[in-house]
Amino acid sequence: MGFDWTKKDFNAFIAAMETYGRGDLDSVALAVPGKDAEEVRKYHKTFWKRGKELPNFDKLVVLIDKGEQRIKRKIDIQSALEEKMASYRLPHIQLKFQYGTNKGKSFTEEEDRFMICHLHRIGIDQESAYEEIVELARKAPQFRFDWWMRSRTAADISRRCHTLIGLIEREMLGDEERAGGGKKRGPKVQPAPPPQKSAPTVPSSHHKKRLPPTTPVSSPRTSFQGVQKKAKEVKAVGLSARSARSSRRK
Repeated sequence: MGFDWTKKDFNAFIAAMETYGRGDLDSVALAVPGKDAEEVRKYHKTFWKRGKELPNFDKLVVLIDKGEQRIKRKIDIQSALEEKMASYRLPHIQLKFQYGTNKGKSFTEEEDRFMICHLHRIGIDQESAYEEIVELARKAPQFRFDWWMRSRTAADISRRCHTLIGLIEREMLGDEERAGGGKKRGPKVQPAPPPQKSAPTVPSSHHKKRLPPTTPVSSPRTSFQGVQKKAKEVKAVGLSARSARSSRRK
C-alpha cells in the first residue's frame, strides 16, 4: 500500500512522535497537517513495521526515544508537585522548602512559593508556563515594590523552578526512604577469611648463622674427680722421691 506523503509530512510525523510519544496517536495525527487520524494510524503501523528499510531509521528512533524520556520526566515532575501541594492545606501560604545549602541569595521563600504554586497550576508540560509566571509576578500586588522579581525573565524563572523541583524531589525521596525503614543499605560484605598459617621456613645450609665456639662447662662431679686424680699423682710423686732418698742413705 502506498502513501501520498511528502518529506514535509514525514518530518511532521517524526516531530510529533518525538513531542507526544509514539503511543499518543491522537496528538500525533493532529500535529500532521492535511492528514486525518485514520491515515496517520496506517502510516504509523507501516513505519514501525518497515522502518528498518530507511537508511537513517536508527537515528530517528533515537530522537523519538529522547522525546519520550522528556515526556516521562515531565510526568515525574508533575507527580512530585502534586504530592508536595497535597501535604499543605493552603500551599500558597504554608508551602515550605528544605533548602539545605541551596537556598541562594537572590530569591526569597515567598517568591519561590509563588513560582512553584503557579507552575503546578499551569502545568509543567505547557510551553508558555514560565512566560505566564513572569506576567503574573509583574501584576501580583505583593511584588509591587520588588524590582528583582518584577525584572526576571522567563529563562530566570525556568532555572529557579527547576532548582526548586530538584529540592522537592530530594525531599520526596527522603520521605520514601524513611517510610521504608531508614536508609538504604548496601550489599552485605562477607568477612575476609583468616590468614593461613604458613609452615616455618628452614634456612638452607649456606644461610645458617655460625655461632662462636663456647667453652664447655664442667659439672661439679667431673671437677671433683679431676681433683682426686691430681692428688693421687702428687702422692705418687712424693712416694717416689722418698724411696729414692732412702736408697741413697743406704
